[in-house]
Amino acid sequence: MNLSGLAVREAFDFYKMESADVLIICDEMALPYGQLRLRGSGSAGGHNGLASVISCLGTLDVPRLRMGIGKSPSQNTQRQNTVNWVLGHLSKDEMEEFPGVLDKAAKGVEAWLTLDIDRAMSAVNVRKPSPPPSP
Repeated sequence: MNLSGLAVREAFDFYKMESADVLIICDEMALPYGQLRLRGSGSAGGHNGLASVISCLGTLDVPRLRMGIGKSPSQNTQRQNTVNWVLGHLSKDEMEEFPGVLDKAAKGVEAWLTLDIDRAMSAVNVRKPSPPPSP
């Protein structure tokens, strides 16, 4: 995944695409599980796969749909903990929510395909409600 820009570049060149024609869908630890964020451009924000795409395409103007996976419950910020979190299994609660998350993501892709980027972002970038405080 960290070198995904190579594959994106090949498809980009083969189909003679513009950067606005590509939608990168990636995980995002900075978003709560299930929350989506659509952007038309911007930095990689520390995401190695997105950095690879940006580097290989030579532009920050690459639309991306980030899917929240939440932060690792471990306060330890070692790289191995991050890798284990990103590649680990979903919890039982997350598995139950997963079909709804996929449905939201599919609707996000559809919004990107059918609306201009600003309207698509307004439709997709709805904050997930915070859980109520524990008693």
